[in-house]
Amino acid sequence: MNISRLRLTGACSRAYSSNFSSRAEHHNLLERLAGLLRETAQPVAVVTTHASANSNDQDVAHPYHGATLSSFTSISFLPYPVIAFSLRVPSRMATLLRSAKDHAFAMNILSDSQESVALAFSRPDLFPRPFIGCPYKTNEDGLPVINGVLGSLSCRTLISLPLHNLERPDDKTLAQTQSAEPPKGSSELFLAKVLRVDINETEKSHLPLVYHRRKYVTVDLTPGKPNARHG
Repeated sequence: MNISRLRLTGACSRAYSSNFSSRAEHHNLLERLAGLLRETAQPVAVVTTHASANSNDQDVAHPYHGATLSSFTSISFLPYPVIAFSLRVPSRMATLLRSAKDHAFAMNILSDSQESVALAFSRPDLFPRPFIGCPYKTNEDGLPVINGVLGSLSCRTLISLPLHNLERPDDKTLAQTQSAEPPKGSSELFLAKVLRVDINETEKSHLPLVYHRRKYVTVDLTPGKPNARHG
């Protein structure tokens, strides 16, 4: 599979907006934010966990479920390692992470050879059972780890926070927000503690898969080229 090598160049422009006097201003901010973030490279990861044994979903034909993340980052190392990511809601994965045993899941960090894996776990409309045909194994924690990843993290969810209404930070409104039905297209933030790190020694020759300008690409580590960007 041929995959693009990531190089970033370009001029810088600025836009400042703190208060919105109209929907047009708010929309403009969102458009500029999305445009800027498309110019940054995001690591691609797939979160996997156990499918609910009590689910009423008739399509559940596999003991595990997974989803490609739209965002993922490390936010803390001390006093213990914490990662953050978001999921679109409503979604089966968000529901599973809230109810999974011990709130446990695995974070699979994809390599540059796994664009097809990222696509399979991001399109439930096209791939309703992505684990079928995707080789994997279970780690020491009993969590599914996809073959060929750069590495994986065993994690436990600490907190989840719906993001569709954060205008009022008081506890009563926050509780109502968490119990309310989220609008289509909204997201939920998850914070999780890292309990185990498994590095795939056989994949060290591979580079990471990243998402840039709405495409799956990788980094360019060619020496002597000042435009090369790598993590």
